[in-house]
Formats: sequence, C-alpha cells, structure tokens
Amino acid sequence: KMDSTTVHLRFADHVDRAIRFLLPDPFLDSLKKPQPAFLPPGMADAAYTWTLTGKDIGVSAGSVDLVAVMPHMHGRGLRQVFKLGPADNLACASHLENWDFHWQTQYFRKTAVQLSRTNGIRMSCTWDNPTSSNITWGEGTSDEMCFAFLYATL
Repeated sequence: KMDSTTVHLRFADHVDRAIRFLLPDPFLDSLKKPQPAFLPPGMADAAYTWTLTGKDIGVSAGSVDLVAVMPHMHGRGLRQVFKLGPADNLACASHLENWDFHWQTQYFRKTAVQLSRTNGIRMSCTWDNPTSSNITWGEGTSDEMCFAFLYATL
C-alpha cells in the first residue's frame, strides 16, 4: 500500500506572532524518580493524572495564548482529558474518548485561551493494560505516553 500523505507549505515574509511548542510530560519525568510511574498489569482502566502550572512548563512572563493542542498517547490509550485555567476553576481544553493512535491530530481553537504562569494545567490519561507486566513511559508503541503538544503564541 502506498503512502498517500501530502504536505502543503506556505512561506511568509514575516509572521505577527510565532508559535512555540510547550511539551509537559510528567509521566516521562517520573523515570528520574526511584519509583517511576507505570500502568499496573491487568487493568482495563489504568489512569494517570498530573498537574502543573504555567510556570512549571516554561511560561516565563505574563501569559501566552494557547491556540491548539495535540493530545498524544500510544496504542493502549482509551481517553485523555486536558484542563487548564485558574487552579480553582479548571476548564476543559480537550477531551478525547475512544482514543485511536492512528487518528491523532492537532485541534486548533476558534478562540485562544490565555495560559499564565499561575494557571493550573491538568492532564488525565486512561489506558487498557491487559498484559501481565507493568508498562512505563517509552517511545515504542507498546510503551505509553501521557501528554499533549501545546501550541502557544508569545
């Protein structure tokens, strides 16, 4: 079967606001800990949730505008929920049910959401692990990840 991927590029002399990628992944960061996070064996709904602030992911001054998200997990993913906003009032930024690794894409917002240094960011991933082994973070599709590419304008 031939690959039917196409790419359309457009070049501009300048842009009004550059987009930067913010890539928080505490599931990956847990590998540095004495007991890394893992998906327990035999769990049909193994969940992992992490919470950070805008400062934790590199928002340095003021705020940035979040213009798109691209959720990412691998083949065992079931659902992913991403929320952000003031810590006491997090709002949904993306919510995917029935995850399928093969249809992941960027979701551009009609209206940007401000992400400040003090905003809370919460990601919750749920997977199915029918195996008899712990599953940790990894780059292979039999491993797992729990993050979203965040597209922000400065």
